[in-house]
Amino acid sequence: MNLAYPREWLVIANRALNLIGETALQDFTGTSESTQNITIQLPSVVQSVLSQHTFRCARKRTSLAAVLDAPAYGYRYAYQLPSDYCRIVEVNGTEDFSIEGDKLLSNDTGIFITYIALPETPQTLTPAIQECIVYLLAHTLARTTTTNDNLAVILYQQYTALLAQAIKHDDEGKRQDMYEEWWTENR
Repeated sequence: MNLAYPREWLVIANRALNLIGETALQDFTGTSESTQNITIQLPSVVQSVLSQHTFRCARKRTSLAAVLDAPAYGYRYAYQLPSDYCRIVEVNGTEDFSIEGDKLLSNDTGIFITYIALPETPQTLTPAIQECIVYLLAHTLARTTTTNDNLAVILYQQYTALLAQAIKHDDEGKRQDMYEEWWTENR
């Protein structure tokens, strides 16, 4: 995951640290144990949360360019996935494809994808998804920096409840879009 740490991520990190009773960070450049744990754990936590659902606020669309080296067998073309790729939502232009590493393999040309993109800042995510990141990060940090297993369990339970709520809200918005489309087309 190619996630730079602009100051906006510091708010997320400090909220997670607060949940486990740790001191807030001033920036991501320090050498403290908390700073090192955050910089190690934050990218995988963001990716983990965003890979749980096809959240609309994290979607992007793009066309893929074929790379020069064709796959050894099975498919004729290999396409480079975007550097901010997290999860595929939809592939237009083919039904027969495989994702292997950072490539999409296909026999077809003209591949367009909708995918979940890793955000540069948390502000591009909904508050519900930001809250999920805070709680999963706090859970992860609690497991690695404290001896309080009960706290880690409680934080994970809260994360799963928040994730279910974030998915529900995201799906409700999708149903509304579908209803509006149906209503407009059938008038």
